[in-house]
Amino acid sequence: YQRRVHGGCAQPSENHVAPANHIGFSIDGKFLGTAGSDGVIKIWDASLMRMVGSIPAAHNGQEVTSIQFSKNSKYILSSGKDGQARIWDMTAARTVKVFGVVTQKTVARMHAAFSADEQSVGMLDEFSMVVNIHDTHSAALTQKLAGHGAPVRSFASSPAEHSIASACDDGKLRLWAPPF
Repeated sequence: YQRRVHGGCAQPSENHVAPANHIGFSIDGKFLGTAGSDGVIKIWDASLMRMVGSIPAAHNGQEVTSIQFSKNSKYILSSGKDGQARIWDMTAARTVKVFGVVTQKTVARMHAAFSADEQSVGMLDEFSMVVNIHDTHSAALTQKLAGHGAPVRSFASSPAEHSIASACDDGKLRLWAPPF
């Protein structure tokens, strides 16, 4: 393992004013996205470590807890403590789709991720025992992946196939394969 520093650190004036909760690269490595406790999504030029875009109050002023770029880097999927996941048009910094699963604001960390084909969005909050699957285009809840006996803390969507792995407080891991 060799440690390399490309562009150094971001300018202090561009940093979040509260902790960054999550960070993600675009698939081509050109951009980084950060999800802040300050409620801001920031987009960075990864080679220069310079902020190139910002979405203030991205989740109604609540913390932003996860971020993921679409494969074509035109869209960003984020989740926040407002109980919603959102797809953003990266160039216009506007919401194009909103997914809701939590009926009340939560103190838990929300997480959202695209499926491998980007036709679905998975969502959870730390207090639930399910992974909710939504249709990317209609935002409709299409399935609830239930079966854990404790709160689900994390899930990952396979980049190669349409499957999901989830892990929960009881230490168990589940692999979900289609049809869900």
